[in-house]
Amino acid sequence: MKNKKGRYVLLIVLCLLILSACQQQDKPNNQNFAAQQLTRDELLADYDAMWQNMYESYPFWGVLERSQPDNPDYYKSVIAQYRQQLQNSEQTGDLLMLEFLEIVANSLYETCGMVGHVSIVNSNYFRNDLALYTLYAEEMPELKPWLEVLNKSEVAEFYNYYDFLMELWLKQAGLTNQSSVDETSDELLPNVSMQRIGQNDKIAYIGVKSFADDFISSDIPQIQSFLQTVSDCDNLIIDIRENGGGNTAYWEQAFVSPIIKQPLQSHLIRMMHDTDLTQKFYGSSYADSKLTLEQVRNFADMTNLQLEDLAGLTLAREMVVNIEPEDNAEPFEGHIWLLIGPQVYSSAESFAVFCKQTDFATLVGQPTGGSNSGGAIFYELPNTHLLVQFDVEYCLNDDGSCNMEAGTKPDILADDALAAVLALIEN
Repeated sequence: MKNKKGRYVLLIVLCLLILSACQQQDKPNNQNFAAQQLTRDELLADYDAMWQNMYESYPFWGVLERSQPDNPDYYKSVIAQYRQQLQNSEQTGDLLMLEFLEIVANSLYETCGMVGHVSIVNSNYFRNDLALYTLYAEEMPELKPWLEVLNKSEVAEFYNYYDFLMELWLKQAGLTNQSSVDETSDELLPNVSMQRIGQNDKIAYIGVKSFADDFISSDIPQIQSFLQTVSDCDNLIIDIRENGGGNTAYWEQAFVSPIIKQPLQSHLIRMMHDTDLTQKFYGSSYADSKLTLEQVRNFADMTNLQLEDLAGLTLAREMVVNIEPEDNAEPFEGHIWLLIGPQVYSSAESFAVFCKQTDFATLVGQPTGGSNSGGAIFYELPNTHLLVQFDVEYCLNDDGSCNMEAGTKPDILADDALAAVLALIEN
């Protein structure tokens, strides 16, 4: 693990820790968290329980193993090495807890990387998710399993301690919260950029960096207003090449429902393991499914199925995404282009899949990063009550390939997607 990748992983983890510490308010000072200081054996038990649940419920081990064809035991060795690091730690008290957080975060990232939303949940995300899930609880009862975990008193107590640990870490690193915030505040850029481009300004361009919930209320009215002003344009370019996802409601309300003439529908097939953990979060979604794994294996057009991946998956369902035009929709009569690339992930990926299946837009650029899943579940470590998130649903592309592995292929392959579209339009 003493390699370039290991150092990069550590940098990622440290950035996440700083982000969490810098964005908290009213952090605890001089509080006694002695009860939260666990023994090494208790932490090892949490580490083992986490990976046991990952082995049982995480559906992408085949994807990971195919990325290391010459070393099939690579991931087991990584997990074992980080466990040994925890076993050999000479730290105690708060410093041991800090080291435990770093070991868990590093082991998850070095093993799974970006495959399936795998990470620890830091305190900033914990509180944001708690507020968000509480807000939508009434209109989306399917969020109940997530909210039950977030609302647990033991989890809240741990994340108060997490804040304390981050303060301690910042002091050790010689940093202050205010200086860290000041250094990054000037670098923030708008999430959306919109303009007319091309000859005679007849091309509408919209670039969106994130579909996160935080941007929905401010961005969507701006985008819808801009779309009304460019109805005379012959082409609309939507650029999501830097978009790592967020909420599917963003792209549905911003780009699709305001400008379509009639309903559009896409179909997805998802599968998962049948475990207590997967059932807790997604069991109701599969309860009435008529689709079986045997039927999936026999689909004639799914020539790229990875049968070894399906061996451990026992539940299957077909999802239908149906988007209706708004009552006051103003259809866009020109051609729509979607610019994509490797950074397109999660709900941005779902937009790419929707456009591909419905012909809503022509996809130009490089294959996407994938992960068109139902969203990560939370696993609560039994002793610390730290939350770990990971996807449990395995989504198929139309050809049977794993969306998390293959992503979505563009209709037109191009290194510079914007230049390629402009050239196509000009010619």
